[in-house]
Amino acid sequence: MGGGKKANLQNYNFDQEESRKHLAYMIIIHEYPLSMVEHVGFRRFCHSLQPSFK
Repeated sequence: MGGGKKANLQNYNFDQEESRKHLAYMIIIHEYPLSMVEHVGFRRFCHSLQPSFK
């Protein structure tokens, strides 16, 4: 990671459905418009966190 910080990497299994549940929860509790998932900035952010997320 930048700035001299170290990352602790571990085995990780990406769960698409779990991620979608968390995304839906975020949209609901913050009352975001559903269209936000189509915004270029949001898509780039998600891709930077997990390229497998669709």
